Amino acid sequence: MLKAKTVAVDTVILQAKEMISALTVKVSRTHREMFDMGEANTAKNKSLRKTMVEEIRTMSDLKERIYDLKERYFETGKVDPELRTLIKEAEDLLNPVPVTKSGKKEDFTKVDGAELFRRKENLRKTIAKYSNKLKYQTNTRQATENPMPEGPERVKTERKLEELRRELTAVQNELQKRNQTH
Repeated sequence: MLKAKTVAVDTVILQAKEMISALTVKVSRTHREMFDMGEANTAKNKSLRKTMVEEIRTMSDLKERIYDLKERYFETGKVDPELRTLIKEAEDLLNPVPVTKSGKKEDFTKVDGAELFRRKENLRKTIAKYSNKLKYQTNTRQATENPMPEGPERVKTERKLEELRRELTAVQNELQKRNQTH
């Protein structure tokens, strides 16, 4: 029982470290995007800058809070329940669910056939990349397999792979429907 509890705690702490790292990268990228926007003070740029600054503040605050709770674990030996909540919040912030403007998943019936075919090919390539990442820990195939170890990164990669496969199935079904009706 103690070993299972230790593994769960280790996983939470590892997730916290990964979220701190991912949030740091995201803050840096957002800052770079803001810098690349230029110095023009148009209404659109001002609005975008304001949004980006707010995102940076939100991510920085979240990162600092996760870091503080992680450090508190090392001092007390107990994981604060808020840490799991903050990790989930960080995951949601870093990986938003792809939706259309209407708030629903994309409707492939309104997409052009050529675009669907391009999307299908891109999805196949991306699925191969993620599969290789699980098998070889790199995006490309290597001589010998070196599976990705268990942990939050593997779980995230597996979730993404499932999502991509579902999208590929939806695209293939739509293409198949169109071939039968034409």
